[in-house]
Amino acid sequence: MEKTNEMTAANAVPPLHFPPATLARTYEAVTPYLSSYTRQVHCSAYQLAKATRLGYEGTQHLIMGILSSESPIMREVRSEFMVTAADVWTSLREMFEDDGFVMMCNRPPMTPRCKQIFYAAFQTAHEAHRKARVADFLVHFFDDSSGDVPHDGYVLGVLADFDLTQAAVVSFIRSREHLEPPMPPDPPAPPAPRPEPRVWKSATDRYADWRIRLAATQEDPPASQK
Repeated sequence: MEKTNEMTAANAVPPLHFPPATLARTYEAVTPYLSSYTRQVHCSAYQLAKATRLGYEGTQHLIMGILSSESPIMREVRSEFMVTAADVWTSLREMFEDDGFVMMCNRPPMTPRCKQIFYAAFQTAHEAHRKARVADFLVHFFDDSSGDVPHDGYVLGVLADFDLTQAAVVSFIRSREHLEPPMPPDPPAPPAPRPEPRVWKSATDRYADWRIRLAATQEDPPASQK
């Protein structure tokens, strides 16, 4: 019986680090400035994450925090998936254990289901806010091509305890408000030109066109086509 209780406790869903509406309030405060300050925030989060030595577990907690937030955006994401936070935790844990990933790694594993969850959250947040900054800010932690921050797993880990960085990030941004105005939203991209429709021509018409071009160049047709 004691062993069963221990197994149940080990498999229990851990308490979430995100208090209600924390994510939504931080998005509202931070979003207008992310284009200018993403690099500084990223490096600060990396230092905090390295100090707390959170790594691979933070990836799971970050997913949990995003999907369990009480903001309207994340409620919409959960309604699209028709899952609860506990379901997400169980699914991720099983996938990661089956794939045999180590606990601490330089880059967190992104399984197809994990990518689906994140990109759906990005798309929904973008459509709700009409600002690409929310998605760009989160994507930056997963796809940093500059090489300045080599251990994205640590950054993801510290974001599991979002309150550790929320106050510092908001304070930093407010201290710089008088130095640089908020970035305006990006203008919509122009629509791509539509390709011209291809007109089907019979072999007779194509041969007639060829004769016209041939006459214009004053060249004799090949002997096989006379």
